Amino acid sequence: GEVDKETALKMLKDYLERAYEEAWELGYQSSGVSDFINKPQKKKDWVEKSLKHELKFVKKFLDDVELGRGRMDYKKRWSMYVNTLDHVYWAGKLAPIPHTFVIDWVVDHKAERCEGCWYLSMNSPYTIETLPTTPRAGMTPCLSNCKCKLRVRPPRNSQEYVIARRKNRQALLGKLNYIKLNQ
Repeated sequence: GEVDKETALKMLKDYLERAYEEAWELGYQSSGVSDFINKPQKKKDWVEKSLKHELKFVKKFLDDVELGRGRMDYKKRWSMYVNTLDHVYWAGKLAPIPHTFVIDWVVDHKAERCEGCWYLSMNSPYTIETLPTTPRAGMTPCLSNCKCKLRVRPPRNSQEYVIARRKNRQALLGKLNYIKLNQ
């Protein structure tokens, strides 16, 4: 009630843009190889595209707050938006990895897991080009509540790399979407 919806959206957009940039940068620095290579030019485009996607949900959230509607507690719902920063961190962490490495989707066996995370784990490993999503990006039924991690490593052998490289990212995303809609 202290600011109108448009002012809140502008404030949140500015805040989230800084947070996305910082999360990506922290992920990039945590990669362990960031000091040895030039920063990818794709960072700005990736952050802008991801933020644009997230702002659609933030706008709907503000509409719901303004109209006093929505099925979820507002604080819990907002914490889910905050949790999505982890997927930005993962994107930064993966940005500098060598294209010849593979990525495993690792489920936390102590946490509740969704069918989408199991699907991603069972289809591991991926390459940087074939990985369909990152934890907490909202592409799995557990949305930003995902407790999974990614493990980057050299392939065990050339066959493992070839199989990971041949995966169809769009088909994997299609299956994830199907799982998400039917769970």
